[in-house]
Amino acid sequence: MYTSDEQQSQSQTMYQPVNQEEIIVPLPALLHSRYSKMLMGMTGTSNTVHQTTTSTPHRPVLPPSRSDQLVNYDAEMPALKDAKAEAEREKHDRDKLDAEKKERRRVKELVRLQAEADKNARRTAKLKQKEEKQAKKEAHAEVVRLQLLVEAEAKLKRRQEKEQAKLELQKKTEADAMALLAAKVARRQEKRRVALEHERHLLIMEQRINSLDTIHAKDKGQIAKLEAQVKLMTKMIKQAVEEVQIIVHL
Repeated sequence: MYTSDEQQSQSQTMYQPVNQEEIIVPLPALLHSRYSKMLMGMTGTSNTVHQTTTSTPHRPVLPPSRSDQLVNYDAEMPALKDAKAEAEREKHDRDKLDAEKKERRRVKELVRLQAEADKNARRTAKLKQKEEKQAKKEAHAEVVRLQLLVEAEAKLKRRQEKEQAKLELQKKTEADAMALLAAKVARRQEKRRVALEHERHLLIMEQRINSLDTIHAKDKGQIAKLEAQVKLMTKMIKQAVEEVQIIVHL
């Protein structure tokens, strides 16, 4: 792994502009270029000689011999070899520099990919943590909802039981009241029946008194007896009336 300074230096090295001198030139083209320059120099020299000789009238120009050309070629060979070696060194340096640049690019790409992978991993972990937190929150909310539902059902059940007990108590109270009223009505009817019975007895006694009065008018001999009976019956009537009044006022 590289530090931030090393990555910055690598990025600066990777994105530096290419120098024109660092452009790779094929070795045959380089040799041909230098050999052409050499030939042009030789041609220029021969032309100078030719012009010099032609400026002198009646002086013939002799071409260079084959041996001179070989001598010149042999003289240029070390320079050509040195140029070739220099070109090879430059090519080697450029290849090395390109390899280093490629390696830095590869390392930088690996660092970028690793950073991207770490970023994706952190994002995935964060998303997973968020999903787990949301799932726990939803589960807790569901537990709370179920608990509230159970409590509401229990409360409703208690309320229904309370209403049922209240209704049963009300029914019992009404039944007791109806029973008490029925008993009171029955007692009142019984009292009325007793009063009617006494009234009937009084009516019978009154009829007897009337009969006794009739008999008393016919038979004065039995007045004393009848008076005693009348007194007794009057006493009985008074007692009966008092009993009736007592019963009615109950």
